[in-house]
Amino acid sequence: MNGTNNPFEYYFNQPASVSVQNAKISRNVVNADAVHRQMVELILTGKHSNYKVNKRYMSMMAYIVNKYIRFNEKTLEYVLNGMKELNIAGEKILGVHIRGTDFRSGYYNHPVYVKEQEYFREIDALLDRKLYSKIFVATDDIRILNNFRQKYGDRICFYDDIKRSNKNQSVAFSNDERSNHNYLLGLEVIRDMYTLSMCLGLVAGVSRVAICARINKMARKEYYKDLKIIDNGLNENNHIFMRY
Repeated sequence: MNGTNNPFEYYFNQPASVSVQNAKISRNVVNADAVHRQMVELILTGKHSNYKVNKRYMSMMAYIVNKYIRFNEKTLEYVLNGMKELNIAGEKILGVHIRGTDFRSGYYNHPVYVKEQEYFREIDALLDRKLYSKIFVATDDIRILNNFRQKYGDRICFYDDIKRSNKNQSVAFSNDERSNHNYLLGLEVIRDMYTLSMCLGLVAGVSRVAICARINKMARKEYYKDLKIIDNGLNENNHIFMRY
């Protein structure tokens, strides 16, 4: 994609001029492994392989994003054009991120699925203050989006070109005839995440997308007017996550 076979470069600029080829023959090079993420989480939060984040973790990630992470030209154009088409400039937006699909299946050590009604209660309480003029909804589940449209009507906005599902399986494992489907899945979730980071307030469940939105906002030295994370804990069962 975009003249490279390095997935990082599909979406982001390299933070330094050292090429991958040169890095492979350099000294003091670490080949990335899942254990490194676990070590970072353990040091910063006291646990690993979990969705719990604290102030120390968020501050460190925001520092890293601010220093190293930059969208490449194509990603930046896609994100900015998308936000422009939403026509939300100057609006006070309440961002909402709600996971469906595979979260409905209740996999072990994954966040407990939060139903729309729980979101509605939190959103309605914030709307009663008459601060927000629009609600931006980011979700991977078409059933959830339809329920939000029925509840809030024209008050919500969303990206209508996103791949969503009505099944209890992650869209990450979906098949589609559109060209570059897997690349577009990444592009779409980046745009959702960044748009959420630009909102005035945020209501979300426990998810990586919501965490990244908060990190990106902190990286810009900005903070949400209202932040409500609905945390019902993690599933404790023998239902192990698998692709199929």
